[in-house]
Amino acid sequence: MKKNLVGTFEKIRFIGNYPNIMIRFTLVTDEGNVNCIATKEIANSLMMMTEKKELAVFGHYNAKNQLIIEKMMIRNPSSFTLAYISKNRKYI
Repeated sequence: MKKNLVGTFEKIRFIGNYPNIMIRFTLVTDEGNVNCIATKEIANSLMMMTEKKELAVFGHYNAKNQLIIEKMMIRNPSSFTLAYISKNRKYI
């Protein structure tokens, strides 16, 4: 089932290292906390951002009830975010 959520992210943790970077984070939404998994360019972008930023994410759930992020958009980006993180827009 595809899902579109908006919330703030926190608790970033590495799951996999280079070359197959994979991270997990918690997305805090109005409905509750959602455990998310991100890879590749999305993971790189999230690692450069500070926690408590607002994100809009799109993805699907796996068997462990984690949201696998397919697309991401940073809501209310700062000038740093616009200059360095949002350059690569393949995933947005």
